Amino acid sequence: MHHRVTDMKRPWILIVVGVLGAACIAILVWWRSSAGTTVVALESPAIDRPVEFRAGGLDFDLRPGRSSSEEVSTRVGEIVRDKAAATIEDDVLAEALGKAMSDRLAVMLDPDIDRWMEQVRRFTEPPPLDDEDPNFHNTFRQRWQHGIDGFRAAPIASSGIEVRHITPDAEPLFDSGVPGLVLRANTGMSSASYPQPPKDQPTLRVAEVLVPVMYRSIESGRHDVPATAAFRFFWNRDTSQWQPYDLILYMDEAVLGKKVPFPYL
Repeated sequence: MHHRVTDMKRPWILIVVGVLGAACIAILVWWRSSAGTTVVALESPAIDRPVEFRAGGLDFDLRPGRSSSEEVSTRVGEIVRDKAAATIEDDVLAEALGKAMSDRLAVMLDPDIDRWMEQVRRFTEPPPLDDEDPNFHNTFRQRWQHGIDGFRAAPIASSGIEVRHITPDAEPLFDSGVPGLVLRANTGMSSASYPQPPKDQPTLRVAEVLVPVMYRSIESGRHDVPATAAFRFFWNRDTSQWQPYDLILYMDEAVLGKKVPFPYL
């Protein structure tokens, strides 16, 4: 089994996971700020899919096109709160995680850079929006604008929302055996530089919220790529809040042959 990533213009940083038989995984990383990336594979295997790659079989019942993005993000927050309450066993932390997820998702479903900057200021210093980066030859604002359409008004599958505990240094699931694409939000591209969870706190709480979304590919102009967005938070005891620090986007073979924007956090 083999698949590869092709890009017709300028490469940036992408992470592509390919499968060669059952033993060989090839990862190719690059980035394209203006037109995303195209993924191509020859075939798709019959495999036991990890939870990160099961979005294609879900019902995307929460649709910002039918109700408001605020209503959808609020409902997701309620589900996350209830799921967290069953695992964290702390109602205050569960409620706070639901609110943090709702706030984070609201600005992604209905993107606005001023609201996004306001969120960033709660946790870190925002990046300069209009200074041209010598590496990318464009501004942060331009890169952010290129990334927002993937999540904009994206339908969500409520039945696939999960909350799980992870270690502070947990790596994304690259070696999954599933052909497709794994993208990680990267600081300086279209994401702020969020503080990472401290590793010297044995009782540190770190949560990963899995949210299945129907991602929008670039050339189709519609939501046509089922994906699982893994939002990562850690509990800051000093400020009593869940801090976002990472986002990984998992897409199975449905993404093959399509161009998708890079995710932002």
